[in-house]
Amino acid sequence: MTEELIKKVLGKSNNSAKSYPSALPPELSKWLCYLRDNGHSILCLHERNKVQAFEDESAITDFMLPIPVKTVLRKYAVKDNFVIVDVEYSSEIGLIIPDEDKEF
Repeated sequence: MTEELIKKVLGKSNNSAKSYPSALPPELSKWLCYLRDNGHSILCLHERNKVQAFEDESAITDFMLPIPVKTVLRKYAVKDNFVIVDVEYSSEIGLIIPDEDKEF
């Protein structure tokens, strides 16, 4: 199921052949993706959108986004097998991710 959702959200942007250099918890490893511009990431739901996302599970992929692995590892939760993170967000620029969290 997760591979299909990753493909639906990221399409050909994901390079599934790239593996993460260290072991990840199983609940995260199944959502691992790799994007040329973002590096190693986990496909997640942002805390601010989780209520909307779970209201209509057929549209949950509309709310999923790749977040760098290092950012996710700091603090995450899992609900119904989906990874949820609360990352700083700006209405002008979107997610605020430290540059040092991006791994290529």
